[in-house]
Amino acid sequence: MAFPRLLIPNGVTAYFDHPYRAKGAYLREVYFKVPTIDYDSLNTKDIDFVGTFHSDGMFPKFTETLKSMPDNTLGFEHKVPSGKYPVYNDKSFIKFSNQLVMDKTGLHTKDGELNHITAQITGKEILITPDSLLANGKTGIINEGTLNNAYFTKVNLNDYSLKWQPKVDSMEIQTKGNSFDFYNTTTKLQGKIYLRQTGIYGSGLLKRTDSETESNAFKFNKEAFTAESANFIIGNNLKNIKPSLLGKNTHVDFNIQAGIVKLQNTENTLIGDSTGFTFPYSSFRTTINKAEWNIAKKTISMSGDVNTSTFTSTAEEQEGLNFNGSEAMYEIDNQSLNVKGVPSIKSADALIFPDKGNVSIKRDAEIKQLYNAKIQIDTVRKYHNLSKANVRILSKNKFEGDGIYRFVNIVNDTLDIKMGNFELKEIPNKNKTKQYVTYAKAIVERKDNFHISPKILYSGEIEMLASEKNLKLNGYVKPDIKNRPDSASWVAYNGNSSENASVELNANTKDEEKNSVTAGLHLSSNNPRFYTTFLSSKWADKDENIFIGKGIITDIPHSDVWEIAPKNEKFTFENSSIKYLNQQKTIKASGTFSLFKPETLVQCAGTAEVEIDSLKNNFDQMLVLNFPIPAEILKVFAEKIVKTNLNSVSVDPGDMPEDRQQMLYKLAQIVGGKTIDPLERKIMNEHVPLATLNSKLTTTMVISKANLKWSEANSTFYSTGKLHISNIGNIDINAQLDGVIEIRKNNTGDEFYLYLEPNDELWYYFGYLKNEMGVMSSDNEFNNTVLAKTKNAKKITKEYNIVSALPDEKNTFVDRINELYGRNLTRSADINTESSNPKTEVLEQTISEDTLKTKVITTDSNTVKSLQIDSLITKDSLQTNLNKLENNQKENKKNNKNEKKKDGTKKEIKKKDDEDSF
Repeated sequence: MAFPRLLIPNGVTAYFDHPYRAKGAYLREVYFKVPTIDYDSLNTKDIDFVGTFHSDGMFPKFTETLKSMPDNTLGFEHKVPSGKYPVYNDKSFIKFSNQLVMDKTGLHTKDGELNHITAQITGKEILITPDSLLANGKTGIINEGTLNNAYFTKVNLNDYSLKWQPKVDSMEIQTKGNSFDFYNTTTKLQGKIYLRQTGIYGSGLLKRTDSETESNAFKFNKEAFTAESANFIIGNNLKNIKPSLLGKNTHVDFNIQAGIVKLQNTENTLIGDSTGFTFPYSSFRTTINKAEWNIAKKTISMSGDVNTSTFTSTAEEQEGLNFNGSEAMYEIDNQSLNVKGVPSIKSADALIFPDKGNVSIKRDAEIKQLYNAKIQIDTVRKYHNLSKANVRILSKNKFEGDGIYRFVNIVNDTLDIKMGNFELKEIPNKNKTKQYVTYAKAIVERKDNFHISPKILYSGEIEMLASEKNLKLNGYVKPDIKNRPDSASWVAYNGNSSENASVELNANTKDEEKNSVTAGLHLSSNNPRFYTTFLSSKWADKDENIFIGKGIITDIPHSDVWEIAPKNEKFTFENSSIKYLNQQKTIKASGTFSLFKPETLVQCAGTAEVEIDSLKNNFDQMLVLNFPIPAEILKVFAEKIVKTNLNSVSVDPGDMPEDRQQMLYKLAQIVGGKTIDPLERKIMNEHVPLATLNSKLTTTMVISKANLKWSEANSTFYSTGKLHISNIGNIDINAQLDGVIEIRKNNTGDEFYLYLEPNDELWYYFGYLKNEMGVMSSDNEFNNTVLAKTKNAKKITKEYNIVSALPDEKNTFVDRINELYGRNLTRSADINTESSNPKTEVLEQTISEDTLKTKVITTDSNTVKSLQIDSLITKDSLQTNLNKLENNQKENKKNNKNEKKKDGTKKEIKKKDDEDSF
């Protein structure tokens, strides 16, 4: 089919960002602009348009004809004027022997010559993209010379391939044999080279007759080369003999002309790392960070930071013995290693301090005997010391010697303890081999202010069994709370760890006077008063526990915090804990809480923070409500809220991303870590309806986040801010709603109140006290469902019943909340029973001792009618009045309809049956 004419005055823009074209390398910055199109007889020949190609900096823009290419793509063939173009807005350029072509392959040419820095490279195939240039060919050369203070050595290229990335200034070149010669062929690189503005770089294995260097970062200078993160060997020509030195992950500065090789480790290394130098003859390796090899003198001198420079035995019988040193000299001919600046050597349970810091190591890791040394027992806490010791170090776990004992704790306070009969004992270990240990016993009194950790005090006996690297303790411990020294008790302790006191707090933990001690949040039994404990006794045993901490007492390092938490081998969100923050005088608790009795009706999990002196508090809680409410009521309740939220643009989700981490901990307390731990990533990254996770969450309601406070004046827990509603029954809500929770603590039993106000016209009220749940709403369908399910119904359980609440009950609650807690909840004097009708019906109820008075006022533009019903409050009379009220409403409705027909009104009023009932 032919078209007479195609006219596009403003032209078109063609892009080349197809996935099939160089794997989508050409984004929208690469385009062909056709200024205008006026085309006749489209069926007479292939499409072609004259325009300008914009290459996003690959080449200068040029005019060409856009046409259909042989591979059925839209492209062009461009003959380069004067035969060359600068490439990438750079001084580099390409000489073209053939056309520059854009087709399915991309932007490419054949048999061109790339000139870059000092390189002249003939490319059989050259592909140019905005980010890189790919080429391969037979010949090329990097000419020797200096450009912009950068030296370039001569390198011949044969059977090469290259990738040039101009934005990172890197031209990666490799040859078919991956071999390049440097420095008059004395040095051969097996790998790749990289041409950059700053010089020639390389990666691979560099071989010489006296050494080998392996690195991914060579830099070739005129008289020397450098290598970063290199593996370096001295003596690679000794095929059947050990090399003199092995260096790993080191910087190499190899001055070929001077015969000096400088080695340096740029990282702070630790024992067991893959970095450092190894001396195979001495059977030792070091992480010392500097070494210099004098090729002519056959010596290797080393120096480094004593804190990070270690020397470790590689002899199997020495079991990984290691120590620090600041400098060393290795003599290649004598095969000896002399170390200076050694602060200490760890062996078995001790730190051994050489006199003047000198250690001499012979062949096969033999350490000469030390004289006038010092020994520090228990290397972790550094409590115990021997002085004037003669020591022979045999391995990591065995040494011989004697001396005078001193004790230095972790905060470097020195305590002289009289220990008798210090001796090194030889005992069998689990492998039935002999082991040498240190044994001693001391008495620590409270006046000694002895810390087994920075913030935990100890008094009692100390029995040291050094072979286990622990102290056996039999006495008492307590947190060293500076601000409140008498707030915690001395707790009986029997342990064997010198690193950390492993004291377990449980129901059987006692103080010196055999009184039970706890750590938690509590309410006194009479006239509830809120208070805290931390390794102290409750005011009275019958006081209510809001939260109880159990587990291991831990002194958190480098902080002023103590924590009590269960000991778990691996992380779980089910962990609970209680922390004492000394400087802030605050207790933080996390786990399961008991805010309401009985706990079967309201399960609570979350966190709490309490200021110890002022008792200011905040509770971030998840509440799982288990009040038995018929499923039909919950369904109407939930669906109404979902519908209301869908019609609102201002409702925030209940599981805000910033709250999900904390929600994982709450959920794990309710349904268990085995259920929640595997779901961490899913819950953190997307909304997950909680009712689908576990049947324990398919309850009356799950409130995923409620910020609560304790009011001492009112003996209540009350919420602030919005309530994050997760689900009602099995229906997902996931919304933040206005409302309030109040839990009242009474001697006659706890009371629970929940009020939700999704919007100004919709509210729900739930009030539980004395085993009865009263409910009410501004939603008639909800009220009618409650009435239908509770009318003539028996109690749901022997201990629990649900009834319809009266408006005054809800208003009394709202007034109390607004007055006591400064809220601004809606107070309604009536219930809207037909909100969908143009007229307004208001149901007002007041109750006296024996009479229920109900007044229904029906108004519209033409009529005002009323009905007064008085009766005793009985089942029969209440039902009779309700029927009477229903019939009167129907009659009023019928009269209104007839009056509207007389006026010529054609509007049809449709009502469901349940909208006429209450």
